[in-house]
Amino acid sequence: MGFDIIGMHPVDEDEKYFRNDIYSWESLWDFVCEVTGGLLTDKQKEMDCHNDGFKCDAKTSMAIAKKLKEALDSGAVKKYERKHKTRRKVPPGVNELCKVMDIKNDEIVKDTFLEKNVRSFQHFCKRCNGFSIC
Repeated sequence: MGFDIIGMHPVDEDEKYFRNDIYSWESLWDFVCEVTGGLLTDKQKEMDCHNDGFKCDAKTSMAIAKKLKEALDSGAVKKYERKHKTRRKVPPGVNELCKVMDIKNDEIVKDTFLEKNVRSFQHFCKRCNGFSIC
């Protein structure tokens, strides 16, 4: 399952579409909510687990882009990424399963918060002129 973020009036083809799997989107949207402060309403903040067509207008999208750019430039994204990696837990039973299958558990548990994903979403928000979460 994933989330398709559709640009409402994109500047060009690159801003028509942004996609994340459920895990990456949830961690990205949590970060967006954290760095934007009071910009988003409580209802908007809850959109991390809904893909029912929620719309974000151009003004809000541009404000999100600005806040993400500030977080990228200040190093806050890298700090959050390190924090996110250290608190990531391997689900119960995974270590045993990995031993049986003779694979490393990092091949199963993937990082869900990455700076490059924030950078991509920041660029998308800056040029999509609003978006819809589908």
